Amino acid sequence: MKSLSPTHAGSFGLSLNKLDLRLVLLLGALLLLFAAQGLCQEATIVGTVTDPSGAAVANAKVTLTNVDTGVSKAYTTNDSGQYTAVDIHIGHYDIKVETGGFKTEERKGMTLQVGDRARADFQLAVGGSSETVTVEANTIAVQSDTGEVSNVITGDQIANLSINGRGIYQLAALAPGASSQIDVTAPNTPVGGSASVEYNGLRQNHNIYLLDGGENDDRGGAGGMSIAPSADAIAEFRTLTSNYSADYGLSSAGTNVLVLKSGTKDYHAAAWEFNRNDAFDARTYNNRAPKPVAELRQNTFGFNVGGPVDFWAKEHKTFFFYNMEWRKYINGATLQQTVPYTDWYTGDFANQLPADAKDSAGAAIPFSGLHTPCWVSGGANNQVSDAIAAQFQAAGLTMSTPDASGGCSANSKVTVANNPTFQPLYDATKMLPSTLLSANGQALLTAGGKYGGIFPAPNTGNQFIGGNNSPTNLREEIIRVDHNFSSKFSVFGHFVDESVGQTFGTSLWNTSNTPVQGTFFGNPSYSGVVHTTYAISPTLLNEVAFNYNGNRINITPTGLIS
Repeated sequence: MKSLSPTHAGSFGLSLNKLDLRLVLLLGALLLLFAAQGLCQEATIVGTVTDPSGAAVANAKVTLTNVDTGVSKAYTTNDSGQYTAVDIHIGHYDIKVETGGFKTEERKGMTLQVGDRARADFQLAVGGSSETVTVEANTIAVQSDTGEVSNVITGDQIANLSINGRGIYQLAALAPGASSQIDVTAPNTPVGGSASVEYNGLRQNHNIYLLDGGENDDRGGAGGMSIAPSADAIAEFRTLTSNYSADYGLSSAGTNVLVLKSGTKDYHAAAWEFNRNDAFDARTYNNRAPKPVAELRQNTFGFNVGGPVDFWAKEHKTFFFYNMEWRKYINGATLQQTVPYTDWYTGDFANQLPADAKDSAGAAIPFSGLHTPCWVSGGANNQVSDAIAAQFQAAGLTMSTPDASGGCSANSKVTVANNPTFQPLYDATKMLPSTLLSANGQALLTAGGKYGGIFPAPNTGNQFIGGNNSPTNLREEIIRVDHNFSSKFSVFGHFVDESVGQTFGTSLWNTSNTPVQGTFFGNPSYSGVVHTTYAISPTLLNEVAFNYNGNRINITPTGLIS
C-alpha cells in the first residue's frame, strides 16, 4: 500500500494551529497531485516465504542487493509471509531470506526490467541460519501476476539495433500490434520528428510516453514527446499495449515507458558518432545523365559517463550518469519544379523560340511568338486596358486594333506577314524592351535582390530538380542522480535540457513547393523528475514524485524578406 504518512509532520516538530493545518492540507494535496503525475515505472518484486509444510513465515528478513551498484534494501514479511518491494531500479539482483530456525536461502542473478512485477517465492528449510542454500534465478521468468501485454527492449538491444537515423520513435514501432507510418527521413527530434505509431487500431495521439515515471508528452503535438532522449541514454524501453494496470491511466492506446541509465559502482564511459551522407549512396541513372541526388547529412555524436559520486566510500550511496549528444541533419529533397529560363530574367527569348519560317521564295519570315494584343479603349472583351496600352506605347510599340470581325483572335503561330493586325512585341533580336520588365518581377527573380531571388535557377532546361537543404540542429544534456539514504529510504532524479532548431525552406503548414518564405522552428525543451521512496513499515510505503516537463516553441519567419 502507498501512503503519505501523517507522522512525518510531527517528526519536524511543527506546532500546528488552524492556519498551519490548512497549509499542511494544501501541501499534502499538492504532493498527492505530484505523486499522481510521477508514476512508479521502475520494477516490483512480490513473494511469499513459507516453511517446509507450506505455512507462512512471518517477520522473515528479505534483503535485495543490486549487483551493479552494491546497494541493498531490506524488507520484512507480514503475518501472511508476504513481502512487496516496489520502486526497485532495473538491473540484476541477489535476494536473501533469513530468519531464526531456518537455513538462509539466497537467489542470485534475478533480472528486473522496467515495469516488471516479478515474483520470488521462498520455501525455507529447517536448520541453522548460518547454513545457506543458494539457487540461481530462472533466466526466463513467466509473468503470472498481471495480464498486461507488453514488449521490452533492453539497453543492449537498443545499442545494437540498426535504427534508421537513431530515431527514438522507431523503438515504439517494434511492439506487436504496432502500425508504423514513421517517415524515416525525419530527424530524431521530439515535436518536429515523425511519431506516427498506432497500437491495435487506436489513434497516435492517444499514446503516451513516460520517462523515469514522469510524463514526457507534448500535449499539443498529437502523440509525440516533449523531449526525444538519446538512444544511448536509454536503459530500457517498454511498450504496454493492452490490459495494463490502473497505474498507467493517462492514455487509452499505447503506453511507452522509458528509463534512463544510471551510474553503477564501477565507472563507465562511451563515445559515438553515427554518420550518413549521400556520397555513400548509389546514384540513380536515366537514359542520358545521372539524376541529381538530394543532399543528405546526418551526424549524431556524443558521449556519456557514469559511476559513483562518493568514490572514496567502501559502500557507495550516490551514483550519477551524464549524457551529452548533438544531432545535425540536412535532409534535402528531389522536388522537380518548372521555373523560368534564366535568359527570360532580362527579356531574352532568342534561345527558346522556334526558328524563323520561310516564304515561297526561301526568304526568312521573322517569327514573333509574342505579339502586342489588341487595344480597345476600356479593355472590354478581354482586350488590354488603357493603362497597359500606355506602357506599350511608352516602349515605342504601336498597339494593334481589332480586325474586320471586331475581335482580337491572337495566335502565337501566325506570323506578322500573314496577320498584319498584330505587331511584333520585340525587335529582331527577340529581346523585350527593358521598359516592359517589371521591377517587382526582377526583385523576385534576381538573386541578391530585395527578396533574395525566391525562384531557384534551373539546372536542367527550365526545370529545377533538388530541394531546400534546410538544417536541423539539436543539443541535449541529460543528468541522472541516484542516492540511498538507507536501506529503506532512497531518492533519484533527472534533468534533461534539450535545444532544437529546425529550418524549413517553405512556410510551415502550407502546400507551396516554392520557397516564398521560410520558417525557423525553435523548440527548447525540458524534463525533470524527483522520486522518493520511504518504507515506513512492511505494510506502509510513502512514495512522493514530482514531474516537470514542457517546451517553449518559437516559430519565426526566416531571411527571404529584409
